[in-house]
Amino acid sequence: MVETERLEKKRIIKSNKSVYFLLPMIDIMHAYYKPNLLNCYIGDNKNRPDIHNFHIFMLVKREDTKLNGIKTYVEHYSVDEGFMYVFRVPEEFEEDYLKFILGKYSQFSAEYKTKIVKLLPAPYQMRSEFKVIMKSPEAKAIIEEMVGESIGDQEVCSVPNYKDEIYE
Repeated sequence: MVETERLEKKRIIKSNKSVYFLLPMIDIMHAYYKPNLLNCYIGDNKNRPDIHNFHIFMLVKREDTKLNGIKTYVEHYSVDEGFMYVFRVPEEFEEDYLKFILGKYSQFSAEYKTKIVKLLPAPYQMRSEFKVIMKSPEAKAIIEEMVGESIGDQEVCSVPNYKDEIYE
């Protein structure tokens, strides 16, 4: 009975956009860090996103002392699902962080796009992250077919939803 109650309370965590577009800022690509990685966020219930204080919150199943060694490491603490690690966004990527918040993925700096591509598993051209940051014609065609009209010069991925990007 107790085990059943614990399982019922455990929430299902679905990867959000922060996992794919923010973790590279701290030299982590989600594909290489699984199965310990649960998700990534722009804030939590105590630390809301702030335009003067850019942070990445990484939720993992088990405590990992290697994460403490990342140069932008701030702190970590226990949460219901595991451990939350907090990192400062490197200064050189603060503008890219803001572009992420606004859903302007194709406007990431060339430096940050290169970093993302270098961290993607091969063949990186097939990865959705690549198609989004490069605003690929293939991704655009799929969306236009789904909506039944041209999307013009819009991004090929929706703006991050705060409900999904903030840990509650």
